[in-house]
Amino acid sequence: MFSIVSCAYLVARKFTKVNPTLCNSVFRIFVILTLPFFGSILIADTYTFVVIKYFKESEGIKKAIIAALTPVIMLPFIAITKYIILRKGLNIITPERRFVLCYPLGGGSIVLYRTMQSGFNNIWLFVGLSLLHGVLNVLIDATQSFRTKMWSFFIKRLSNTSCVPRLEMLPAESPQVRRLDTDLKIQDVLFQYTTVILSQAYLACYLVLNFDVSPWRVIRTSLIRIAISCSIDFVFNIISMFIQIHFYGIHICKVWLKHWRRHVAANIFIVVCIALYFGASLVSVFADNKRLFSAEYKLRNCTTVF
Repeated sequence: MFSIVSCAYLVARKFTKVNPTLCNSVFRIFVILTLPFFGSILIADTYTFVVIKYFKESEGIKKAIIAALTPVIMLPFIAITKYIILRKGLNIITPERRFVLCYPLGGGSIVLYRTMQSGFNNIWLFVGLSLLHGVLNVLIDATQSFRTKMWSFFIKRLSNTSCVPRLEMLPAESPQVRRLDTDLKIQDVLFQYTTVILSQAYLACYLVLNFDVSPWRVIRTSLIRIAISCSIDFVFNIISMFIQIHFYGIHICKVWLKHWRRHVAANIFIVVCIALYFGASLVSVFADNKRLFSAEYKLRNCTTVF
């Protein structure tokens, strides 16, 4: 934490010296650079000590509802981060790279959602959660214009008060906003596929190492679930991209073809970081409730790895 804070301060100070004509203070640049890090810490602690705790203590439909609400909790934080990034006069980062300041927040919520989904032994609940996730993504994209108007109205109302007179953001039709939405959409699609594979890999390793079961049996089940979930996501992603391209004029294909290496590298980097830092917490989503699998698999007579 100290190294990240120190590096952010040095970068902010260096930027103001190199670009003295830009009206960005050291403190403002420091806040923008450290916001994703501290925001991720806050969200990670909330998920670890609140959401996961209640998820493991719940049963049946209540458990499915908690899993379904996991990505929704992140929406206000993503909106606030996008607002800070899109404020007028923010020139510390080029538009095609601004997504790196807020895309880890959405990725973390998707990772947790997929891990919770993998903890359901009932295949129909698993399919239902995949369908729910796809429908939710389509609804979020379909209501983007309405949500933008609500957010603009909220910002305008706050700006009229004496306590926060400087709130302002770029117009929704500006190229910077469109580019950020495009990059975040690409990352969201990538996270949907990589996280379902990651969550099933966690589950397969946990079952093979802790239960007396054939590895191929576990791998085959995980591959079937990956195929089902990816197929459902593929269908809903087509609908979602159709809405983005034809109703909002976002050129997702053009950006992807030109910058796909950057997006893939950024996505892999965050997924690896999440796996390294929060692997134990993610595995505990289903590891602390062995009776989910004890009816189907025989527990090994040895010390558990996780």
